Amino acid sequence: MELLVREKHEDEVEQEVTQRDQFNTDEVTLVATIVREPHQNSLDAKQPGSAEPVRTRFRFHDAKDSDARYFLDLFSELRPHLGASDVDLDGVDFRKPRILVIEDFGTTGLSG
Repeated sequence: MELLVREKHEDEVEQEVTQRDQFNTDEVTLVATIVREPHQNSLDAKQPGSAEPVRTRFRFHDAKDSDARYFLDLFSELRPHLGASDVDLDGVDFRKPRILVIEDFGTTGLSG
């Protein structure tokens, strides 16, 4: 994984990080958004002409101890950016993350 981060130019205004705020509002919670957005994308990619319904599956997996090196390497470039964004990393174990897997069935798959 490679992070692509654009440097902020001197003439640009720095704004507070709001990614989470865009998805967690008074009207819609973060959890509802995490369910709604991928499912909507799956519905938009329904297999043409299929009578089968689109299905989505949400599962949590705990990483294995044997995969610790892989995840440390995977997240190594992300950690400084999280810290710079004041994301609370207390209790976050990058060696053994809990992983949310979202799958869909009856769709054309991702493209573009």
